[in-house]
Order: sequence, then C-alpha cells, then structure tokens
Amino acid sequence: MAVLILNIRNEVGQALTSIEGIPFSIAIQQGNKLAIQQTVDLTYASATLVDVTPGQYIAIATHPRVEPIAAAFQFQVTSDEDLILILFVYLESERVLLNIETFVEP
Repeated sequence: MAVLILNIRNEVGQALTSIEGIPFSIAIQQGNKLAIQQTVDLTYASATLVDVTPGQYIAIATHPRVEPIAAAFQFQVTSDEDLILILFVYLESERVLLNIETFVEP
C-alpha cells in the first residue's frame, strides 16, 4: 500500500510543531468522508500514514492561530507503491501559509 507523509514547516524548512503552545492538526478526507484526523508529531511536525489505497484525497492542515485556519490540498494516489510527501509551508512570523509543496516517488 502507498505511504503518505505530511509535514508542517516554516519558511526555512524547520519543523513547525505548534504556535502559542497549540499543535497543528492534519486530516485526510476522501470524498465527503473524513478518513483520519490527528495532531502532528511534536518532535518533527509530521504525520505518516501507511496502507493508503489508490484514490482521490484531500490533505488538510489546521491551526486556529494561522491564516488560513485550514489549508487543503487535493492529491491522487495512483498505485500501491506511491510514496507521497506533502509539505505545508508557513511564514512563521506572520503566521500565514506560504505554499504547499508535494513530492511523489512512484
């Protein structure tokens, strides 16, 4: 099955685990169904999901003290062998989303 890694980073690539002591959360949605929701790891600001089946998904990073409060990225798992990395990159001082970067290793 495919592996999905979600990371929260600041503008220089460092792990951004929390703001004001509140950790970031991630969610994976498939269609209208919430497949998983969890807080990111507090050491690496990441979440790793294994056994992801092929299909269309939406990755969502949330935090009540950033703009936007919820950032979403739609992606597709095409095979059981995919390794997908999604980086949510924030400008830490301004607390705004800069971009979302993805890397796929088929």
